Parts: sequence; C-alpha cells; structure tokens
Amino acid sequence: MKIENNSATSITSQKTESLNSVDRLQLQKPTSAPAARTTEKDHAILSDQAQLLSKALKSMEGTPEARMEKVEALRSQILEGQYQINYEELAKKMSGLPGLK
Repeated sequence: MKIENNSATSITSQKTESLNSVDRLQLQKPTSAPAARTTEKDHAILSDQAQLLSKALKSMEGTPEARMEKVEALRSQILEGQYQINYEELAKKMSGLPGLK
C-alpha cells in the first residue's frame, strides 16, 4: 500500500510563498515616521545621586591637580613607618568640621 501526501507539500509551499511575500512587503514599508512629524521631545531626569555627582565633578574642575611628588613622599613615609601624626593638630582641624562639637 502506497501513501502519498501531496497535499502537505503543496500547503507547505503555499505557506513559504506567503511568508516570502510578507517579508518583501515589510522591507518596502518605512520603519519610522519622518522627524518633522514628531512633536515629542526627548528629555532625561537625573537621579539625586547623578545630580550630586554632577555637582562634585563641576567643583573638581576648578581645583588644581594633586602634586604627585608630595603624594609619593607621603606614601613612602607611611610605608617605611616614618610618618608621624600630630594628634593635637588633627583634633583642632576635626573640631572645625560642621556637625562636630
């Protein structure tokens, strides 16, 4: 007994042809509206942290760069155990900070 399934192959080829025509139609359609027709404008809202970071970066722009030779000298003193902390002077400076009394 021989079973032929010719209808399945014809249905499959019809679906393939219809899918190809849909693909061709989609390629012909414009993907977006022209810019002249859009009335909405883009906007961004920054979080509180982003605003604070922006202010910090702006304030840093006016400060001079670190003096690398001084930084290196302090680093070597610390590594060699020669750096001495003046605790009285440190306490005076800390007492002048806002929120410390």
